Amino acid sequence: MLQSIKHRLRRYIGHAQPFLVAQPEFGSRRAGESVLEPLSQEQVRSFRTRGYVVFESGLSTAELDAVGAEMRRIFADPTVTVSHRDEVRLQDAWQVSDPIRSVATSPLVRAILQQLYGRRPMPFQTLNFRVGTQQKAHSDTIHFNSTPQSFMCGAWLALEDVDKENGPLVYYPGSHLLPEFDLGDIRLPAKSEYYGEYENLVESVVKQNGLQPEYGILKRGQILVWSSNLLHGGSPITDSTRTRFSQVTHYFFEDCRYYTPMHSTIDNIEWRNPVPIV
Repeated sequence: MLQSIKHRLRRYIGHAQPFLVAQPEFGSRRAGESVLEPLSQEQVRSFRTRGYVVFESGLSTAELDAVGAEMRRIFADPTVTVSHRDEVRLQDAWQVSDPIRSVATSPLVRAILQQLYGRRPMPFQTLNFRVGTQQKAHSDTIHFNSTPQSFMCGAWLALEDVDKENGPLVYYPGSHLLPEFDLGDIRLPAKSEYYGEYENLVESVVKQNGLQPEYGILKRGQILVWSSNLLHGGSPITDSTRTRFSQVTHYFFEDCRYYTPMHSTIDNIEWRNPVPIV
């Protein structure tokens, strides 16, 4: 019988790193550690209960313009090497663009994440989107996870105004409080070919729990940070003439181990060795 990879990871309890014992206590800090606290306590409480928070990036018009210009340059030049590219996105363009790297290493975002998670964040991946993804709802924990669990998040920067017509993010407030699940929980092999079955499971979870969607209607320069287990996706694009330039940065946190549930089995965990963006 297949088992969830999380069951296997519980065997690591007792090692130097207490796997799957600790989870983020949002808004906490380590003893003796002094950190900036850019968010209000109301915002921290909202993140704890709703699974996301929106704030101003503090980036200037020139800085936002620079990221957009870099995206146009890289999309237009197929000889520029990035980890992955298609008509919608560029993965890890931070490796070839200083403005994109600068967004990923934003001191404000890092201070906010440390305030929320009580550990130092480590940016490890960027995704730059030309238009909305229109992808089905999912949790990032199927793609990225950690031990202890839940020490991962995403930060989404709007590089232009977003409304219901150009494919905003859709997310389900409070869904991050549901149990994490992976392909093992539905007795399927850990292979990408079964991802559609995972999406069907998420759809049924949304319906069974009566989860109501909200949409990322953000103004240019605003950032939305979401918890790793928040169910989210891309809503339909109703105006195909418009773009929706944006940048997502994914973060892990210090003092964890990292793995990919989608490609992990009970006997073969695909551990990650992420390269920090600096």
